[in-house]
Amino acid sequence: MLIYIMAFAAALFLIKTAENSKNRFTRRALCIAAIAIPSWVAGCRAEGIGYDTKLYGVVAYEYSLQHSAIELILEYSGDSPAFWVLWHFFSSVFKDIFAPQFAVEFIIEFCVLNALKKTWEEDETFHMWIGMAVYYFVFYSYSLNIMRQSLALAIILVGYQTYMRKGRHIKFALLSVCTMAVHTTAIYGLVVLAIDIVYEKYFSETLVKQYLFLIFGLFVSGLFLLSYRSILSRIASIYPRFLHYLSTSIHFQSTMSALSMFVIIVLFIFAVRLILLRNCSEMNFYYDLLIFGIPLFMINLYSNDAYRLSFYFFYAMILVMPDAFSNVVEFDEIQASNASILRIALIFILLLFWYMMFDRWGTNDIIPYKFR
Repeated sequence: MLIYIMAFAAALFLIKTAENSKNRFTRRALCIAAIAIPSWVAGCRAEGIGYDTKLYGVVAYEYSLQHSAIELILEYSGDSPAFWVLWHFFSSVFKDIFAPQFAVEFIIEFCVLNALKKTWEEDETFHMWIGMAVYYFVFYSYSLNIMRQSLALAIILVGYQTYMRKGRHIKFALLSVCTMAVHTTAIYGLVVLAIDIVYEKYFSETLVKQYLFLIFGLFVSGLFLLSYRSILSRIASIYPRFLHYLSTSIHFQSTMSALSMFVIIVLFIFAVRLILLRNCSEMNFYYDLLIFGIPLFMINLYSNDAYRLSFYFFYAMILVMPDAFSNVVEFDEIQASNASILRIALIFILLLFWYMMFDRWGTNDIIPYKFR
């Protein structure tokens, strides 16, 4: 566990230093060095640190040494072709599994940091290190396991900031469709886009309408939860990959335990927003996505992997956590003091999340860490 915490601390220190630097080249160098540290940890991990390394990571690496990229894609039934091309390139060129494992994690973190940077450039009170802290303590562990979907999520996150937030819906739709070549669940980017279009057209004008949108969204999410099997069966008839998310077993205790930890973070975000008087934000829609993610996470009651679909909603917390802390008036001593206390509370909550989810409950099989 210690190696992860040390890597996160070092990376966050460098990112915070980069934010304070006035030199553009220095900022870039510090950010690259920062994300290289956790990526190195990801690259050096042994088989089984992250279940999917054992399921397909090592197997695909060894296959890549003897076969072409096309053969590797066909070996996995044509699913996630872009990911396999990436994996094959780094495997065959460097002939060391460190290379593809490092590269995938580095690209994921580069995308996440780039999404945060787009807002930081517009508002310097928006702190990138806070968003990266959320990524490291909440989602980094998943990237060691569900590598393909984590890469797709990171790309979609960039799309949220580059296209969807600025109303470039067609470009975001094209990005989501193209990202399905990394992982088919990227189709949920289109679901988020549809929700965003409805929000902007009918509910964004007043606070009352925004609350109505939230109630309406929760109602629809509840209906989706109840109709999950029939809806996913239809999707699976087009994309057989989604059959993996259908199961007859019930996973009540594990689902509700994990959900409780995500709910704690969501509640903390809204508490920060309330205490720091962050009433108006361009990211109001992303706050609602977090709420919608809660009933979607409960799909895991029917399938042990279906919770991953809710990550297309929960990933927004990487953006909204620093947004909730932004625009603090430093000369307002009370607000500045509250912000400092809440930042300390944030670190405590993220450490609690990490300990419970990944150390105590063993999610993603990443602890104890083992080198190759």
